[in-house]
Amino acid sequence: MFVLLLFAMASVGMVFTLYLYIKRHVSLRETIIRALDIVTIAVPPALPAAMTVATVYAQNRLKRANIFCISPHRINVGGKLKLVCFDKTGTLTEEGLDLWGILPVHNRFFMAPVGDPTQLPARSPLLVSMATCHTLTTVDGKLVGDPVDLSMFRATKWDIEEPGAASNRYDVLTP
Repeated sequence: MFVLLLFAMASVGMVFTLYLYIKRHVSLRETIIRALDIVTIAVPPALPAAMTVATVYAQNRLKRANIFCISPHRINVGGKLKLVCFDKTGTLTEEGLDLWGILPVHNRFFMAPVGDPTQLPARSPLLVSMATCHTLTTVDGKLVGDPVDLSMFRATKWDIEEPGAASNRYDVLTP
């Protein structure tokens, strides 16, 4: 709102400058440069101050709702979020991580929760992504990696096969 007010004031100044310079028969190039100069003078210097005031105001509103933000600069980013997912890895209650279930999406809407990913169709994009989009690897025959990835992959009941010297195709080059 504040930036809009600044833009309105700059527009009035720009129109007034255009009027004066045209009335005085100043060249078109000089008239346009001076008119646009008004906008660049009015808006940019006040923009950081306006953002700071808006952030402080937003932080106070969040505080009244018992939401405490330790990084006020992130408030502006938070305003753009449409979905937030939390990953609780049992750090407060227990070791390990268990997959509760998954929420398939159909036509941009969540469907009923599925407790066992193997109930999904064998080649469903969700099941395939759970089985392939991870950072897991095998070390000494043991599957290792991020705990979330491990839990997700194990729930699919798929097997991981890493290329070895005998099975790797070294002739295939990718860009």
